[in-house]
Amino acid sequence: MLELGHGPGHLQVNLARQGILAFGLDESRQMGRQAFQRVKKIVPPKLTRGRAENLPFPNASFSTVVSTFPTEYIIRPATLNEMMRVLEPGGKLVVLLSAWFTGENWLEKAAAFLFKITGQVPSTNQQFQNLLQPFQSAGYQARLEWVDQESSRLLLVIAEKPCSLL
Repeated sequence: MLELGHGPGHLQVNLARQGILAFGLDESRQMGRQAFQRVKKIVPPKLTRGRAENLPFPNASFSTVVSTFPTEYIIRPATLNEMMRVLEPGGKLVVLLSAWFTGENWLEKAAAFLFKITGQVPSTNQQFQNLLQPFQSAGYQARLEWVDQESSRLLLVIAEKPCSLL
C-alpha cells in the first residue's frame, strides 16, 4: 500500500499494527521527520519525500493507494496519471475527502454545529458527484462511498484501475 501525503504518520502506524506493508510519500520534510519518529517505534519506516506528480516507484507496484484529506493536488492530471501508473491492474485508489461529526455528546454536537454554520457539511450527495469527473477522465472507475462511524461520517472516493487498459 502507498499512502500519499502521509503527514505525521498516524495511518502508517495503524497499517503497521495490522501487518500491512505500507510505503509513504510526503512533500513536507517536517512531516517526514514526525512520521519517521512515530513509525520507527513499530516497524522500520518506508517513507520518502517527494511529490505525487512524480512518484519514485515502479509501474504496477501497489495494490492500493490511499490519501486522507488531500488538497487539490489529488485531482491534477499528473497526479492521477502517476497513481494509475503505480497501481497494479484492478488496484484501488482510496481518497478520504472529508469527515463530519455525528456524535451525541456536547462536544461533538458543538463541532457539528460549527461545521454546519461554516458550510462544511454537505446538504446532498449530489454536491459531490462532480468530484468523480477528474478520476473518471483519467481512466478510473470511480464512485463515492459514505462510511458511518460511531461519531462521524466519512466521504470517500473509491477509484479502481481497470484490469486491462485498451
